[in-house]
Amino acid sequence: VRGGCRAGVAGTAVVENDRIQSVRSITSLCLRVARRHDGCARELARSLVHSAAGGKASMLYSTLICGEPASGKTSLLRDLARGLSSGDYGEIRRVAVVDERGELSGAGELPLCDVLRGCPKAEGIQQAVRCLSPEVVLFDELGSREETQAVLAGLNAGAAAIATAHCRDIGSLLRRPQIRMALEEGAFEKVVLLQGRRHPGETARILSADDVLRWKDTDSVSDGGLGRRFSVPAGWGNRP
Repeated sequence: VRGGCRAGVAGTAVVENDRIQSVRSITSLCLRVARRHDGCARELARSLVHSAAGGKASMLYSTLICGEPASGKTSLLRDLARGLSSGDYGEIRRVAVVDERGELSGAGELPLCDVLRGCPKAEGIQQAVRCLSPEVVLFDELGSREETQAVLAGLNAGAAAIATAHCRDIGSLLRRPQIRMALEEGAFEKVVLLQGRRHPGETARILSADDVLRWKDTDSVSDGGLGRRFSVPAGWGNRP
């Protein structure tokens, strides 16, 4: 709905040609109110920057931010887009945002970013790389093979990508075929694991993609020694 807010509807699905056309006999609604949390990604942003070879300007790691629903993925991504484009988090960056559902840009909240609103992610990523000359492309919820291919094409063209993905832990992340393919093909260099819905916006671990791919079921996901935990501003988790 308007401004990036979401209304989840539960009820009886009306299906036609194997697609849901509408919902009848509505039983409940889940309202998620989009709000800015300026500064929530400041410490995370420091971990996504690395020095380029030959003394050139610093570059960003392509990064996948992972967590369960309501763990703060979209809020962190929105603040990264704001802070990187404004220079609040270091150098001013050329940032393109592919906002398929209007959740990231809200009501014009990313004025210094090039925003492709309502555009399918795979097409939007390719359009951004071809036409907008971004240093980094941000988008929510990596899912399909086409989106992964588009990220790889963007990396080969010199643009970093920062995206989100739903998962409970490393094991559930790797059981998603498209995510595993993205990591194996080098679409992302860093993986950020969030604490979860009880600690929204808190980072549990930051790992390299290689470390994630080497993970075994016997490894301890809760061991915080391999990552960093960040604090977030007071009132982060408040819900209207």
